[in-house]
Amino acid sequence: LDKRMAVRQKHFDNIQPSIKDKSAVLGGCTFSKHPEGKDAGDMNGSVILLQADTEEKAWEWLRNDPYTKAGVWNLE
Repeated sequence: LDKRMAVRQKHFDNIQPSIKDKSAVLGGCTFSKHPEGKDAGDMNGSVILLQADTEEKAWEWLRNDPYTKAGVWNLE
């Protein structure tokens, strides 16, 4: 969680062009349980749905995202 929070704004800044051009279709964090009340829940992963011309372009986008570079996302 510390790694994620440290680069979260960089990740948000990086994804903005993809949101605007609609290539980032859906994304967000996942939780180990449904958050209740003021409990923010336990973030345990991420999901992103990208629209790209090729699979390689999608992998390139993922490899260059700040979350991947900081070790938040493990692409292996």
